[in-house]
Amino acid sequence: MIIRWIVTLVCLVILILGIAYLKYSQVQTAIAQFAHFAPPPAVVTSMKVPFENWSSHLETIGTFKAVQGILLSSEESGKVVRLNFESGQSVNQGEIILQMDTSVEEAQLKTSKAKLELAQITADRTRQLFKEQVATSSEIDDADSKLKQILAEVTGLTATIQRKTVTAPFSGVLGIRQVQLGQYVTPGTTLVSLQNLKPIYLNFTLPQQNISQIKLGQKVKVKVDTYPGRTFEGKLTAIQPEVDSQTRNIQLQASFANEDEALYSGMFSNVSLNLDREVKSLIIPLTAIQYAPYGDAVYVIEPIKDEKSGKQYQGARQQFVKLGVTQGDWVQVLEGLQEGEEIATMGVFKLRQGVAVVVNNEIQPNLQKQPDIKDR
Repeated sequence: MIIRWIVTLVCLVILILGIAYLKYSQVQTAIAQFAHFAPPPAVVTSMKVPFENWSSHLETIGTFKAVQGILLSSEESGKVVRLNFESGQSVNQGEIILQMDTSVEEAQLKTSKAKLELAQITADRTRQLFKEQVATSSEIDDADSKLKQILAEVTGLTATIQRKTVTAPFSGVLGIRQVQLGQYVTPGTTLVSLQNLKPIYLNFTLPQQNISQIKLGQKVKVKVDTYPGRTFEGKLTAIQPEVDSQTRNIQLQASFANEDEALYSGMFSNVSLNLDREVKSLIIPLTAIQYAPYGDAVYVIEPIKDEKSGKQYQGARQQFVKLGVTQGDWVQVLEGLQEGEEIATMGVFKLRQGVAVVVNNEIQPNLQKQPDIKDR
């Protein structure tokens, strides 16, 4: 019985060792095959880097701001008795927008004017009596003091009545009405927005290294998402004479005629500042760039020598580049490439250092080198 168990145990051990040896052989064979495995080459499109005239632009983002824009508010307390406008209405400078109740002040003003007339007569009579040596100089002083006091009352009441009549300080377009007829308002209550949109300003910033390229009068072109395909043109009208110590950017302002009032205060826009000159530059498509936190790179297609076999093949070499201004579907290359070098333009996401490539240029992307800023 014991011999039978021993034989069975030995057979099991032999079987397990045999299976283990078989699996080990299979793994070693797979490792050897993988060591000689070459992945299929990546298919890409390519182009040789050109050296061409480049219309220099600086691109950034900006925000429109009204030349004159305020929130009209009440300076006095009172009940609104007359509204002379509708939301979105255009008004001229000096036009009455809103009238508050001034009946109490007008009644007080009539009383004060009557007192003023009496005080004036009293002051004149006192001076005459003084000439006749009937009145004293102190009586003249009292009469003049009372006259000035009542005059101040009249002036104050007149000013209060004027402040309860809200007028447009400049011509422009009114916003949405924030007050209703009969409403009681207090000082500081917002009544309506007033914006002068013709012309309109555009505020934007650029890095300090661009200061030497900027001058007043340069053309500024913008596009806003509200009007696809439309470009607005203006001129650079102001340069802030200091650099922001936090961002190292310089503040700029352009002016746009905005005759049709299509542009509104607060609108976001894509901005292109024309530098009025052309330079010879290396340019590449945006599709050729592999963006990364540690630097932007392209893949140069060139013969590469296999370290194991010693044979040459067509492969990709990662090359870091310093980029300049973007224009349309192209970007300026400042450092990292030479004219005539062949780079991958499509399919770069499949590439890595040293990978084999096959170039197929039968289908090429439709790349536009536009003189205008690119639609975002």
